[in-house]
Amino acid sequence: MEIKLEQTNVAEQHTGKRRIGLRGYLFCCLGLVAALPVLLLGGIQVPKWEAKQLEGIDQERQFVAETLAYGIGQMVDGHVRAVETLAGQVQARGSMDKAVLQPMVTSQRKRYGGFSIMYIAGPDAVSIVDDPPFSESGKSNAGTNYSSRDYYKEMVRSGETAISRVQIGKRSGVPNVQIAAPIRDRNGGIAGFVEGSLDLSGIQDLVSQVTKGITGLNVAVLDNEGRVIAFPDDSMRKAVENLSYLPLFHKAQANAPEIRTGEDETGTKMRATVTGVGEYGLDWTVAVYRPQAYEQAQTAAARRQVLTIAGIALLAGLIIATLLAEGLARPIRKLAKVLAAVSNGDFSQMPDPPHPLSSREMAALQHDARVMVEELKDYTTDLEKKIEERTEQVKKANQELETFVYSVTHDLKAPVISLYGMAAIMQKKFSGQLGDQGEHYLQRLMSNAGFMEQLITDLLNFSKIGKHEYRMEELIVENIVTESLNQCDRAIHEGSVTIKVHTPLPNAVFDRTDLCKVFMNIISNSIKFMGDQPEPTIEIGGSEVDGFVEYYIKDNGIGIDPKYHDKVFKIFHRLKEVPVEGTGIGLAIVKKILEMAGGRIWFESTVGEGTTFIFLIPSNTARMLKGESNELERVANG
Repeated sequence: MEIKLEQTNVAEQHTGKRRIGLRGYLFCCLGLVAALPVLLLGGIQVPKWEAKQLEGIDQERQFVAETLAYGIGQMVDGHVRAVETLAGQVQARGSMDKAVLQPMVTSQRKRYGGFSIMYIAGPDAVSIVDDPPFSESGKSNAGTNYSSRDYYKEMVRSGETAISRVQIGKRSGVPNVQIAAPIRDRNGGIAGFVEGSLDLSGIQDLVSQVTKGITGLNVAVLDNEGRVIAFPDDSMRKAVENLSYLPLFHKAQANAPEIRTGEDETGTKMRATVTGVGEYGLDWTVAVYRPQAYEQAQTAAARRQVLTIAGIALLAGLIIATLLAEGLARPIRKLAKVLAAVSNGDFSQMPDPPHPLSSREMAALQHDARVMVEELKDYTTDLEKKIEERTEQVKKANQELETFVYSVTHDLKAPVISLYGMAAIMQKKFSGQLGDQGEHYLQRLMSNAGFMEQLITDLLNFSKIGKHEYRMEELIVENIVTESLNQCDRAIHEGSVTIKVHTPLPNAVFDRTDLCKVFMNIISNSIKFMGDQPEPTIEIGGSEVDGFVEYYIKDNGIGIDPKYHDKVFKIFHRLKEVPVEGTGIGLAIVKKILEMAGGRIWFESTVGEGTTFIFLIPSNTARMLKGESNELERVANG
């Protein structure tokens, strides 16, 4: 249940609402003037900064993608030119002699790094010379027939330089492509060809070089079939995995970067910039991508930057508003402080004389206040004398009344106790001789006599409230609650009631005996009116609220019908519909104890759902008992 906190003071009882001070009004007005532009500017700039941040991230990816596409194109182009240059050199020599060709191919492969093997073949597609000339096992690489290779067939078909599809090199064990350039005879026919196996691991090195220092960036380079050339996962790169099934890695158009969103091979949502490598009809794809979560975090960081700047500007505006409000409200607050002291009987302070720079209205107010204080001082002195005389008369009357109450109470209790005792003796001696009806009448007599005795005791306790000397001390309320629960232990066990105490409970300055009475009466009342609840529960908690400590005792009992709400705290009132023990004076005692200490109590209840009793105790109960809380003091404290 949500507990509604309500606190009243002298001004609220008259106005029906809580008022704020002049400084508060000034601060609100000036603060609004300072805050409105900042909030409007922040609201406009946040989306712009987020869009700018996202645009910057996209531009970064596009730059990397285009740089890599250009670099890959240049790398392939350079090696194609190396193969074509060697083919042209052989063609110019006009000789296919092995002794002539071997130094040429060795020199060209050394000059252009990146070829895992380079060879020159005759018109029958059988290699004449190779570099390296021998395999790792020592076998000569020359003499291999390459007529079945796709790049050879494409070269013969087109008569131009041909590039193979990406595959794993048998010697290098890394992805590569074969570049074949024809050697023409004098008639323009194909007299042979030069082949270079380009090791594509250099692309991965290029990726590392371009993306160095860039956080969270992934790069995938794929061939025209969607197979991996360069990739963050080495195992997928070495296996030339095909990723064409993922829309994120679909083929891209050369020189036409596009932004895509989709999932990578792990199912992670990505945002990518994709462009193509179109040199020599490669139709490769470069995809530069990051997790969407990372980029969302970057835009969120931009949002936080804007909000931080707006917050700093707002704070500066509020500080200025505070200083201005303080300067304008200070004279009135000083005057209110003097009047607060006067209202408490302290006439040692007087309003300041008007300051030369004070406004005409303020000067008039200060002058009138000085005159009023002087008149009040004279009036108070005379009134105090009269109050002392009347107080002495009231003390004598109260002493006489108290003596009378004790006497009457004693005189009433004596016959009731005697009556109860005689009935008990009769029940003991003549049990079984009175018959059922006699036993019934005797039991009713004892019950009513006991009720009358309890009623007289409760009346006496009620009359004593506020008349004993208060022993105010700081109490550990958790101990008070434990003590009260111990006193109600029998009723708790008989009713199988579950007690939940939400600790820590705030401490209170109060009379120990009175606070025990408050908790015990409310707890016992909750136990009595549980009804047939299958899981009876009582919850006890508390908190500190604006100069008060607040406690609540909540049960899930029968609740209180709204038609009885105005009678709950009235003396002798009981719910006749519910047959429970008691005189109906317990909650009246609680209310009187709290109100005498400057606190108050109320409840919230729904029939069939339970009741929550809430009571407030001033944080400094001793001060409240002296009646020193008033509206002028609240204004004086700002």
